[in-house]
Amino acid sequence: MRCFNSGLALSPHFHLIALEGAFVEDAAHGLRCNEADEPSKLDVAEIVSAVHARIHAELRRLGLEEQGQDGEDPLASDSPALAACYAGSVTRRAALGPNAGKAIVKLGAVHNTPWVDRDKPRHAYYEGFDLHADVAIGAADRQGLEQLLRYGARFAVARDRLRLAQDGRVVLTLKRRYHDGTSHLVFEPTTFIERLAALVPGPHKNLTVYGGVFAPNAKLRSKVVAYDSSAQAVPRPVVATTAAEGCVAEGIDEAKPVGPEPAANRRRPNYTWAELMRRTFEIDVLACQHCGGRLKLLAAVTNPKAVRAFLASLGLPTEVPEQCPARAPPALFEFESA
Repeated sequence: MRCFNSGLALSPHFHLIALEGAFVEDAAHGLRCNEADEPSKLDVAEIVSAVHARIHAELRRLGLEEQGQDGEDPLASDSPALAACYAGSVTRRAALGPNAGKAIVKLGAVHNTPWVDRDKPRHAYYEGFDLHADVAIGAADRQGLEQLLRYGARFAVARDRLRLAQDGRVVLTLKRRYHDGTSHLVFEPTTFIERLAALVPGPHKNLTVYGGVFAPNAKLRSKVVAYDSSAQAVPRPVVATTAAEGCVAEGIDEAKPVGPEPAANRRRPNYTWAELMRRTFEIDVLACQHCGGRLKLLAAVTNPKAVRAFLASLGLPTEVPEQCPARAPPALFEFESA
């Protein structure tokens, strides 16, 4: 697997995880993976050049590349404010309000510093298009692959690097300095909201898209996902009841190692909602607060009469509370005064 990414702080960009090779299937050899050579810096530069040409060709087709064209931007017509936020994010300028068109304030930058083309492996920059493809994960490095995928799906803004200055402006501390020495970006409150709005995906837009053999409708997807699966023995999970509070704990039966299940009986490795809560937010909803054991879901009670009886036995309200009118959401960020 190899990661391709590009972008600036609070700017829309893409992370692409791609196979370093291609899967083929034939009657004689079955399914096999033909590994490709590592890309060179020239290969990355050719990709940037090709993407640059295709995007500009599409913009010309839509009449959006140059002003004065007869073509119209549907987004600018339907949502002019959102279109302005996108444009401001790309150009790194304020889009709305009295500061529209002004550049973002940069702290630590050296005036008139020229662009520095850093000689980094598998990195290319061409007319605003920036591509970095030097991160590779081995086929057996499952932990490294998960860490890479988590990096690609991380939040756009780190809360611990945001603070509110005394004049009310939002200060973002960069993880790494820019080539011109910039260490902090300073936003007017409305401009900061513009940046966040530009990062919110539109309706019916997926944040994660699978292509090639990993696409949902790909014919080889089921075979590729199970390709070269490990045949080592795996401990069988068992369930044991603890004495305290009648909770249920999960253990491992070391005496009964088993191999992988047959393909016909193998279930999809989907995570439960509790596992996702623990892995994503570090909240273990199945940990008992009394004995420290593991809770187990026995049943979901949906009958209204049974629900009321259960709530009444616990001394909890049994009627649906009256809905309150809408209000402004609570603060999403806790800033510290500069």
